[in-house]
This record gives sequence, structure tokens and C-alpha cells, in this order.
Amino acid sequence: MKETIITTAVSAEFLRFHLKNLSPGMLQNPGNDPDFLDTVLRQRQQSQKRTDWSVQEESGTKLYRSESGTNGSPAKMGFPMQNMIACLVGAGRYVKSGKNQISTAKSTTLFEFLDFPEDFCVFKDTDKDGNIPFYSLLAKGNLDSGGKKVAVAITRPRIPHWETSFTVRLDTKRGIGRDTVVALVETAGRKIGLCDWNPIHRGRFGRFVISKMEILPVKDAKVEISVVEYDLSDAPADLRELAGV
Repeated sequence: MKETIITTAVSAEFLRFHLKNLSPGMLQNPGNDPDFLDTVLRQRQQSQKRTDWSVQEESGTKLYRSESGTNGSPAKMGFPMQNMIACLVGAGRYVKSGKNQISTAKSTTLFEFLDFPEDFCVFKDTDKDGNIPFYSLLAKGNLDSGGKKVAVAITRPRIPHWETSFTVRLDTKRGIGRDTVVALVETAGRKIGLCDWNPIHRGRFGRFVISKMEILPVKDAKVEISVVEYDLSDAPADLRELAGV
């Protein structure tokens, strides 16, 4: 066995975008989240509809919240980073890298040059309970029941004013510049939007603009890679089995 170390240089920029909502705010509904739907589908149970609570109480159950802190701090309102990623992927259909779109209807190159170190975007200025003001929106919807359209009441928490931030790591050796990332975020805020009834779904909620951007360049950071070369006498058994020797 022979082990050597390869040293390579990594250049990146950490970009933190501060966002501010556009009118009329954001509508949330974790019921559209794939993880939530997977849980419901695996349970194979029809949840019972409550009728003994107010519209405000019902809509409050449809808010996204972060995990509670290990020090006992409360879970805070915000939205999962996955929602922002989906927003940027959608924006990639309108933003080009060279001659090609960053995203198509079926694929994206977003992750070739961007990493997302955070899991959740917390709203700014939450109170001691982790909340910012929200109101109830009650609307009429249609449920497809056995081929028939049945009128149902739809409730959503409407957050009229919100601010948040998120950070990306841009690999500057991938041929994508900072201006392209800014264009993605700007397009995502205007054309795509976050959460329910956003522009991509013919709504007007979830839009935002960039209010501030912070930049931290990390140039030529050294990364060491261990390279181990075996011969048949000392190679791991599972590797020899895969090689058929």
C-alpha cells in the first residue's frame, strides 16, 4: 500500500443575499412540501378535518418553522432552503450561462457552481416566541372527488411583511460569475416567487427583491486529498470482491 497527498487550490465566493418581500407578501402551506406529502402518503390515513377552531388557528398550523434550538430557544418562522433552491432552479430557465439556459423543464446545472450551506431561512425580527405577524387568508377551492368538483374552503397564513437572508457558495472556477448569480436571485424574486400562489403558478404572492448583498472571497484555499494505492496483498476485501480478484 502506498499513500500520497495531492494538494489542490479551491477558489470560491460566499455570497449572502438579504431579501425583502414585495406586496402582497407570502402564503405558506407545508402540505405542498414533498417530505410532508411523503409522510401523509406512507401513513395511508385520511386526517380528520377539525371544525372546532378559528380560521386564524387553522392557518397558523400551516406555517414553516425551524427546529428548536438546543438551548431551548423557540422554533422560528421562515421557510426551508429547499424552497429557495426550487425558486432559483425555476429562475434558471430565464437566465443563461453562455449560450445555454441554467435550467430546462427537466434538468438544471445550478449545483455545478452553487452550494447551499444552510437548511432553513429564518425571518428577520422574530419575537421571543419566534413569530412575525401573519394573517389568515380564506379562499374558495375545488376538490376533485370521484370525478366531481366539490367546493372547499382553503386557508393559508398570509405574511404581509417579511425579510430574510440566505448564503450560497459560488465555485469561481466553474466559469460562472457573480453577476449571473445576482441575475438568478433577481429573476427568482420577480418571476418565480416562494411558497403558495406564486407567479409561476399564476399567483402574485412570494415575490421579493434583494435589499443587500455581502461578499466573502476565498481565493486559492488549499485542500488536501489522500490517495491510497493498494496491491492484491493489502487491498480491502470488499474492493477485491468488486474487482473480481
